Order: sequence, then structure tokens, then C-alpha cells
Amino acid sequence: MASTMVQPLMMYVLLSCQWLKALAASSEPKNALVFLAQGFEDIEFTVQVDVLRRAKVNVTVVSIEEQLTPLVGLTGTKITPDALLKDFVNSTRLYDLLSLPGGGAAKSFAESEDLKKMFKAHNDKKKLIAAICLSPVAFNTFGINYKKRITSWPSAEERLSENYEYRNESVVVDGNMITSRGPGTSFPFAFMLVEKLVSLRERRRLEKMLLFT
Repeated sequence: MASTMVQPLMMYVLLSCQWLKALAASSEPKNALVFLAQGFEDIEFTVQVDVLRRAKVNVTVVSIEEQLTPLVGLTGTKITPDALLKDFVNSTRLYDLLSLPGGGAAKSFAESEDLKKMFKAHNDKKKLIAAICLSPVAFNTFGINYKKRITSWPSAEERLSENYEYRNESVVVDGNMITSRGPGTSFPFAFMLVEKLVSLRERRRLEKMLLFT
């Protein structure tokens, strides 16, 4: 009699421990890297960083330039990054999200071998990767997620259609890859990052708080 009761009890304890472990993991703050280069698109950068931080995501702004100096966006916004890419590239640490704003910085992103190394390592582990505007072109250059659904600034459609299933949609999610079109889709893009990184509930809370309709 006693032995028949022990087994269900042990199973209950095991499942409870697993549930508590999963709950603790889900409540831990998420960590994101948002990359910058000269000529970044101001709205696309500031909106995603602001919205992610409102969702209590730990965001580190990382410059792919050689020196830790202020970077200037297309319309003159000056941002001083938190760190340099070269300080991350050889680390084995994985982040929950890597994200690229667009604008003139997109070309620099696509040409960065260090950035390619980081994105491929994170993509291999199914961590979230994201890009907006012209920056999805970097995924094409990096050889990431060919055949998946993608979107971008309209002028990149032809290039991306060679290796991806191109969609004319504001935000496209395919597995761990999130892409979007431009400044006007920055809020839907940022909210999708929150949904996938934190929760749908947190996305809805922020949409309500920011009067996004």
C-alpha cells in the first residue's frame, strides 16, 4: 500500500520541481543586443530600444565601429553606444535577441564578418534574430534561414526574393526570425519583439499604455 502511494508522490514532486524551474526561467529578465553603425535609421532604432526597455528587457546598444564614440542617424540623432562589437564576438554567451535597425547602417551590417559570426551562432541555437528596413539584406549575405518568409524596405525585395519567400507585410515572423519594412512599421516590429521575447500579455499591456491602435 505504502509503495503504491510513494510513486505518485515522487512523480508529483518531480513535476512540481520542473514547473517551478520553468516558471523561474520565464520570469528572468531577457537580454537583447541592438546593433548600431553610422547612418542608422533614427526611428527604427529608438522605437525598438524604447519599447523593449519598457518591457523590462535588458538592452545593450552595440556599435560595430572601431571606437566607442557617438553615432549619428540619418536625421541627426546622436547615440552613444554601450559597447563595441569586438568585445562580444569571441564570447560564448548567447543573448535572447539580436536586432538590426536599418538606414545607411544596413550596408555596414551586411559587410561585417564579426556580426555574421554572432548572428550565425545565435541562429544555430534558435535565438531570436531581427532586422528592419534594408537590414534583412544582412541575413541574405550571412546565409541565414534561406527559404524562410521575410520582408524589408521595398527596394530590397528583388535581392531577397532569390533566397527567401518574400512577403509585402508590415512584420513577418518565421521561426526565430523577425523582419519588418521601415520607419512606419517600427512600432508593430517592436511590439512583435516583445511578444516573442516576453509574452503576448506584455505586448498588449504596452500597446494599451502607449495608445497604439
